[in-house]
Amino acid sequence: MPAKKSSKLHKQNGMRVINKRYDPECPIDSIHPHPRNPRKGDVAAIDESIDANGFYGAVVVQESTHNIIVGNHRWISAKNHGALTVPTFFVDVSDREALKILLADNRTSDVAGYSEQDLAQLLTELKNEEDLYGTAFKDTDVDALLELLANEALGGGDGDAPEDFDSYDENLETEHTCPKCGYSWSGGKTSGKSKAATSASEESGDF
Repeated sequence: MPAKKSSKLHKQNGMRVINKRYDPECPIDSIHPHPRNPRKGDVAAIDESIDANGFYGAVVVQESTHNIIVGNHRWISAKNHGALTVPTFFVDVSDREALKILLADNRTSDVAGYSEQDLAQLLTELKNEEDLYGTAFKDTDVDALLELLANEALGGGDGDAPEDFDSYDENLETEHTCPKCGYSWSGGKTSGKSKAATSASEESGDF
């Protein structure tokens, strides 16, 4: 259904833009988090980002209520840093429109993804320079991503054997990884259990 026309909008190069005003130094206590915001943000990660990168961007606030509809946790982090003012865009929208913007801003982030190869390259560069601080990624995140990509390159790594995987003599003491599909298996003393199955048994106390 096409969006309804509104006097609160104007056209800018063919794009519908909400009328707004900008206050680069809005008193931080004159605006407040939206009471119906369902998002649970990682304020500690935002704190780290502000420490490393400074406060960039702005919060977006409904003009009539002074409820924050974009940047609720950014506002909390700014208060954590002792800020008395915060860059703010005030938008003239209805309560329903405010809720839709609040949800859209969160959801569009949720449904986004990464090019894992490109992400791994960027993170590896920063990790090698010991400069991950402020990205919200940790060394362990980078290691896990690289391991995932390595396993995918091998065809999936440990796990269930492919349906067409040939059987083998379980009496043989073997430990192998198929170079084609990446499936790992062993025989003999482990009675033919795969590495994944053996590990799971150990963790569950079977051994």
